[in-house]
Amino acid sequence: MGHNPFARQMAADERVLSRQIGQDLTRALRASRVQRRADAATTSTTRRPPREVTRIFEEALAREIRGVARANRSITIDTCICYALQRSSWQATVNAVVRYRTQSRGGVSHTLAQGDTLWTVAERYYGHGAYWSAIADENPRALNSRQQFLMCGAILRIPRIDVVPEIRDVPSLARQARPPREAQRPARTPELPFPEIQCTMQHSRPVTLGPVCMGGVTVEVTIEPSGSLVVNRPGTVPARFDCRRYRAQVQAEIGRITAAFRISSFTTGRFTISNRLLGGRYTVALNLDTDGSFGFSISERRSETTIRGYRVTTSIGFEVTIRVTSTCGQPVGAPSAEGVRRTQGARSRGRNTAADLAEAGAWTAAAGAAAALGRVLLEFAGRALSFATMPIIIILPPGMNEQGGPIA
Repeated sequence: MGHNPFARQMAADERVLSRQIGQDLTRALRASRVQRRADAATTSTTRRPPREVTRIFEEALAREIRGVARANRSITIDTCICYALQRSSWQATVNAVVRYRTQSRGGVSHTLAQGDTLWTVAERYYGHGAYWSAIADENPRALNSRQQFLMCGAILRIPRIDVVPEIRDVPSLARQARPPREAQRPARTPELPFPEIQCTMQHSRPVTLGPVCMGGVTVEVTIEPSGSLVVNRPGTVPARFDCRRYRAQVQAEIGRITAAFRISSFTTGRFTISNRLLGGRYTVALNLDTDGSFGFSISERRSETTIRGYRVTTSIGFEVTIRVTSTCGQPVGAPSAEGVRRTQGARSRGRNTAADLAEAGAWTAAAGAAAALGRVLLEFAGRALSFATMPIIIILPPGMNEQGGPIA
């Protein structure tokens, strides 16, 4: 049960009205026509008035109370007659207790629409806008931090309070006929931007592709992303903005973006990662000429684009590790330039010494391993880099609460 903000003033009005009506009723009972009838019915001077005398005063009081009730339907009157004998004449004094008739209203919720004010909301639920302060007290966060306007879409609790149906009969309420400035502030949609969603790429687990073995050559690639990805939507939030739903939508969009990373090309001299949604390529030069593990970095590159209505800002790089192993007993890379020259010179002269044959065999085996490496690397082209789901951070704009609504 809420508290009527005018309860104290109404109690004061009731006391004043009680005294006033008591005096009016007393004058009516002491009027000459009533007093003459009462004096005529007085036959003796007893400590108590005769029954006929009390009946005359009670009938006159009942008539007067009916007249007062017709003039003011918002009150109830309880009376008590006190009798005093003065010079063989019984006189009546009326003590009145006046209460305003009240009805219990409210106890519901109201969603603010464009143009609503506290005064109009109070008129709707209580019958008069003067009760607006009861709604304001129940919803201390109904106004924004600068106390300038109500927020469209905000839900107000309308407290259940006892109100007077005819407010004009209550002096303290009748003086509230004109709404104060605080009660006239209309509800409007705040121009709040959409929250920003940040995704930190380095928190994702590395992606390992392979190992792939072909022609005696085994290759395994490990890729670890770095940098960040920021997504937000241009414009302002609607009146009924669901922050959780928006976050789920953006998280799904981030999943589409991170799933679009692929190895577009992979040769012994170049490694390229691309993303069709972001429209970017990340390329680094290589020199895979021997067995072993090769580690290199693709530096972070900043880019901005718009994807399905979302503004996406990225600063993404990669740490790549390539492990090459030859299982045929020969090095992967080609022989030295001197070895190639000696082998070709020996063949042109028709000389096949043991050293020349050994050099030629090494050249042939190495060339085969290099060709096998090229075929293995082709197997990686087009491979998707399915990065694990990364944690996201939502950054609320100033003036927005954690539920996505405006801060009242």
